[in-house]
Amino acid sequence: MTNLISIDYVLPLILAGLLIYAALSDLLRFIIPNWLNLTILAFGIIYQIIYGDIVLALGAGAIVLTIGFVLFAIRALGGGDVKLLAATAVWVGMAELPIFLVHTTIAGGVLSVLWLMSGRVRQILVYYGVDIDVAVPKFIPYGIAIAIAGLLMVSRLIGDVAVLEG
Repeated sequence: MTNLISIDYVLPLILAGLLIYAALSDLLRFIIPNWLNLTILAFGIIYQIIYGDIVLALGAGAIVLTIGFVLFAIRALGGGDVKLLAATAVWVGMAELPIFLVHTTIAGGVLSVLWLMSGRVRQILVYYGVDIDVAVPKFIPYGIAIAIAGLLMVSRLIGDVAVLEG
């Protein structure tokens, strides 16, 4: 009897679900809950203990958190965004950190442009029953960009498993 899904897929799929939840939470409420960031961090630590280098992964998280504190202090990122970025960096590890940050930056740039043009989209969403304010908020839910970059990383993790099993 074969398993329907390999255990190697479970942790990346859990991360995918948590990142989608973070993006939606940030979009709808401008809040990424601490419990969510801690859960992402905990599963990232488990993942790195099993498959990676926990010391380098924690180093990646610490570097991102330190830089994130500076960005938070100058109001470039919110506190939840910084914590989400750092927790996801633990999943990514040191080797993949640069590409993860590039993906986050690109997604953030696209998100910023779309956000500036979102007034009409917000009106359409309200028309269809989504409970949001029609006015475009001055803050950008950057958790969406972080989640997109994290989901790209999840697709690479799943692809690596498929290659190893193939």
